[in-house]
Amino acid sequence: PPGFFYTPATTASSATEFFATPVLLPQRDVAAPLLDRQQPNLYTSNKGIPSAPISAPFMVHPLQQKQPTPDTVPVSTKGTAPTTLDQEIDDFLCSNRNSNLPALLFPEPFPLVDSDDSNLDAILFQQVIYFANHRQWNNLIDATNAIFLLGKGEHDEIEDHGTFFQNILCRDDISQKATAPLTAKQQQLQQEMCIMLHFRFVALTKVRKYSQLGHETERLCLIPTASRNDTPSWVPIGLQISAIQTLQYTDNPQRCIDTLHQLFYFLSSTADTVNESPAKRKIHQCWNMRIQSTLSNVFVRLKEWRMAIISLEFVLSHLIDGVHMEVASNTQLSSYNDGGVEKLILAASRIEVLSRQGRILVQAGAMSEAEQIFQRIEEEDYVTFCSLKQKMHDLLYQQLFNNMWIVQKVSTNILINKGLTLFAREQYDQAMEQYKLAADEEAIISNRETANGSSTIFSHTVLYPGIGLDPPEEHTSYLPHCWNNMALCSLYSCRMHEAVVMLESLIRENPTMYLTETLTFNLCTLYELGSDNTVSGKKKRMLQLIAKRFSIQDIGAESFRITT
Repeated sequence: PPGFFYTPATTASSATEFFATPVLLPQRDVAAPLLDRQQPNLYTSNKGIPSAPISAPFMVHPLQQKQPTPDTVPVSTKGTAPTTLDQEIDDFLCSNRNSNLPALLFPEPFPLVDSDDSNLDAILFQQVIYFANHRQWNNLIDATNAIFLLGKGEHDEIEDHGTFFQNILCRDDISQKATAPLTAKQQQLQQEMCIMLHFRFVALTKVRKYSQLGHETERLCLIPTASRNDTPSWVPIGLQISAIQTLQYTDNPQRCIDTLHQLFYFLSSTADTVNESPAKRKIHQCWNMRIQSTLSNVFVRLKEWRMAIISLEFVLSHLIDGVHMEVASNTQLSSYNDGGVEKLILAASRIEVLSRQGRILVQAGAMSEAEQIFQRIEEEDYVTFCSLKQKMHDLLYQQLFNNMWIVQKVSTNILINKGLTLFAREQYDQAMEQYKLAADEEAIISNRETANGSSTIFSHTVLYPGIGLDPPEEHTSYLPHCWNNMALCSLYSCRMHEAVVMLESLIRENPTMYLTETLTFNLCTLYELGSDNTVSGKKKRMLQLIAKRFSIQDIGAESFRITT
């Protein structure tokens, strides 16, 4: 497996590894083409248990706290030597920028909302989503601590998220004991609680609190066993899958695999019963696709390449059912009964799954087989996709593009596949061109989402199976992975300074989104290669201060490679 731009599998540095089932991992795939196996592995970080990441104290009253914005923060004058640490950070973030937009010097503040107590639940939920979007995982843990302790546990007085949390904790199915059906408000609270609990699992994994994570999943009984599955009926299967995945870190991977298979066969046997409706059978089939996608990710982490490909083969063979369910559940899409919508989504889905299989082969060192899959995608599925796109009305395609991540990623997947192939052939300049085009595609998508005010968090995947595939990660932009690979191409072309400039420019664009653990480790390694200890140490501490200012709480101290 790759040495450079690679985080050891023993760490849970990314939610991509943990909760997002796709194999497109920044540590293992897109950001890590195969390297020359004759060279020593000089750049792999320590494989021991990582120390605690940088964290910021939880804001007790974040809604009332006045936070600085880029428009109100003084910027150090160009040419003037900074005199304080804050000025040094400002100087770094403002210098050598290609964009005409104001420099982002502080994280975006939580939007202040004027509301009464009746809307408190909505504000608390949005606060949790805000913390997840901004990678403030310790803050998210503290916030959910307070929210879940609010529950009264009363069946006849469902007022907050905490009530449903207590319902799971006590294994008491409130949906069956309630004297009247739950109201729309109560159902919303129920779903929001599941989403918050999912992100709590993510947060505990990101900050490596594995002991607490294992205790909570066992206490909530969200992990079924052969003799017991007393989870309330209203708990979505997606939340159970999230809990089962924690076993990779809290127990052992084999138990995780066994439990996922157990859930898979349980859903399969339930779908075969006579009393099940056809719609319910199809939903169970889509959840089974999600389980197989999750298993593929687990197998990749264990370097069981053959098993990972087999799991994705199951997903590939059932994509038609998943796409049909996705279109049928969307009233706007189902109104177009010409079949073109389903065919286009199916082509995009095949490109996604086949790309993952090809990248698994890249990691396994089977480059010729990976090239065959990439060529098949271009000659068959991508041609079909482009043909259907041309026949489709522009407004309809834009609707699909704006609302379906799998359609958005088609062009990026094709370009990344080409980049991997060219890199393996040591054609670094041509590979860099492909990664640059992929980065441009991702930038367009990111700018469009920012303009529309849409969230980068795919929280609905906990509640619904979709087409049976998770988004590649909670933060789905491939932009940092593309720039990582471009920097690697520059390094192999003996242009190390250019590689450093690329990664630093990405951090300046948006530290919250792009200052990832992988990028931090890679950039600090480049600092060591290109500077003496004093200069490289100063640059590393600058990255550490930026992470602290933006409350980025999932970068372990070992990623900064600072030796005392």
